[in-house]
Amino acid sequence: MRRLPNKSVNLRNHAPSSNFQTLLVNAAALVEAGKDNEAERLLRQALAINPHSPVCNAMLGEVLAALGRHDEAVSLLSVAAVYEPANELTRYNLANSYRALGRTGEAEQMYRTAIRQSPHFGAAYFNLASLLRESGMTTEAINHLETAAKLLPASGLVKYHLGTSYCDAGRFSEAAQQLGNAARVDQSLLQPVLQTAATLLDQQKQPEALLIFQAVVAAHPGCAEAHSNSAIILHSLGRPLDAVPHHNALCALHPELAECWQNLAITQWAAGNKSEAVSAWREATCRKDCNDSAWFQLGNALRQMGETQGSISAYKRAIELQPENADAYTNLGVEMLSLGCYAEAEQAQREAIRLVPTHDAAHTNLAILLLTRGEMKEGFKHYEHRLAFPKYNPRAYNSHHWQGEPLHGRSLLIWGEQGLGDQIQFSRYLKLLQHADCEIVVQCNKGLGKLFKNWYPHCSFVECDKGEPYNGHSWYRQASLMSLPHILSESCNDILVPGIPGVTWDLPPRQKLPLSSSKLNVGIVWAGSPHHFNDANRSMSLRALTPLLQLSSVKCFSFQKGDAALQLNDIEEDYRPFDLGHLLEDWYSTSDFLRQMDLLVSVDTSVVHMAGSIGLPVILMLPPLPDWRWRNHGDTTNWYPEMRLLRAQQNGDWRLVVEAARGMITELHAAKFHQLIVAA
Repeated sequence: MRRLPNKSVNLRNHAPSSNFQTLLVNAAALVEAGKDNEAERLLRQALAINPHSPVCNAMLGEVLAALGRHDEAVSLLSVAAVYEPANELTRYNLANSYRALGRTGEAEQMYRTAIRQSPHFGAAYFNLASLLRESGMTTEAINHLETAAKLLPASGLVKYHLGTSYCDAGRFSEAAQQLGNAARVDQSLLQPVLQTAATLLDQQKQPEALLIFQAVVAAHPGCAEAHSNSAIILHSLGRPLDAVPHHNALCALHPELAECWQNLAITQWAAGNKSEAVSAWREATCRKDCNDSAWFQLGNALRQMGETQGSISAYKRAIELQPENADAYTNLGVEMLSLGCYAEAEQAQREAIRLVPTHDAAHTNLAILLLTRGEMKEGFKHYEHRLAFPKYNPRAYNSHHWQGEPLHGRSLLIWGEQGLGDQIQFSRYLKLLQHADCEIVVQCNKGLGKLFKNWYPHCSFVECDKGEPYNGHSWYRQASLMSLPHILSESCNDILVPGIPGVTWDLPPRQKLPLSSSKLNVGIVWAGSPHHFNDANRSMSLRALTPLLQLSSVKCFSFQKGDAALQLNDIEEDYRPFDLGHLLEDWYSTSDFLRQMDLLVSVDTSVVHMAGSIGLPVILMLPPLPDWRWRNHGDTTNWYPEMRLLRAQQNGDWRLVVEAARGMITELHAAKFHQLIVAA
């Protein structure tokens, strides 16, 4: 803590009535001019004339203290204090020299004496507070600093130390006020104040540091460092909207810097202001120092806003600026795939992998592209890179991944990943392990265990919540269910098309439904999980199926669950499907009801996998860009032989799909009941 300076006696206005006084006046002038060595020479001459002069002893003591000769200064100042005991300045300067010599007890006593002699001596309060603070007496130090601040209202140094003392005491609001005022009063204190805030930031005290940075902003609106740190902290605290004004200020202070506009864009995006964010990114791309990063971020924003052409242009510009930007190639490939440009999409993903051979996103995206085209073996090989991402691999096991090697009776844990439909679909590969030389335990989502045990009796099943690891055992090896196609591809010729997973059984249904004997009994599902990334395109409203509901040749049963099932109340009672939602306790009961149906008509959701797995005919209604497993063309699928695929031409426009489904249902009804269909 810095001390306030010593106070010299000013003798410039004293009339030189003698040689002694002339020496004192000239010495004082030299002190004021900073010529302490010459002043010492004159003062010693004066002291030789009058060795008992308190003024001469005090002045020489101050000069020696300024020269760092505190031992000599103490001797002279002590003499001055004896001859002039009521002079608070002498005791104050004596205290400063005691303190410089480490004689803190004597220094404290002298400061207190000076304060008693002059209760309005602000510098004495300040230096005493400094001494007390160094001794850990923070509370008393703050009391004296508060007094000093009142007595020395123009001193930025006092405000600064009062503010830092408030920080020590955890009084951060008061600290910020004092530190902001210190920076306002004394420009030289701006950096120490900023450093105080930065220290709090290093100590992970973000809200406390923010108070000080914002106080500096109030005192110095043009301080870029304070704006920048305020914005960073607010963003990290989840308050991007509050950070926006700071970024706006930075853009006003440095409009030529692309980085300022990029940071504004990122914050606007986080605050939900997407249009403003895009505008800021466009500003960044107009700056001379703009690099590929701004274009890449702009591309990401436009991609999320559905502006495919704009995002493609941005990614291409990023690649022009930085041809080794693998991420830009990867995202460009994703956008090209969304347009159905498979060759361009593949080229972009392979270029990203060439640049960064371990680029997991590029491998995964390439895998999806290859699987969509039916290139299953290479596709599943690249698809292994998905396991690098938590959304695909949320579980953590200590055992090594199984690569298909013999296990010689040891244990193998196979865990289900992604959605329920994925687990139902890929469970078929468990058939290929029925002669494996190991103990197989399968972890699946709740509701699947009983069903799977019926299908695959050679395995044991454990049900867990989605993403929850099963740690009740030490496993020799582990593997994802969806990794089995890749793991087994070398040993099984038919690994890519092993047939449907489930089996049918001859037992009568546990609960019979009120089926129609003269109509087709048709199950319907119109919406998948709202948490699916493409749910807005793959799901529809129940009203879109009205042409099917009104067919006199069908009786509809709703297998819909979740909030979408409430749409049943919007359908006229004469056409309203029979609601099974409350009866679908688990997938075993769901399969029990499905096998009583003649047909399932559904959007892409887990029920279609269950229906396909038990051999039930399915009409699957797909958006223009469906999931990879349904390929990008064709009306049949090797996954489920009894399934027919109907593809919408535009997102959200299901009219032609429903019309086609209506025609297929009419034909199925005629075939079942041997009726003749007459063409119009």
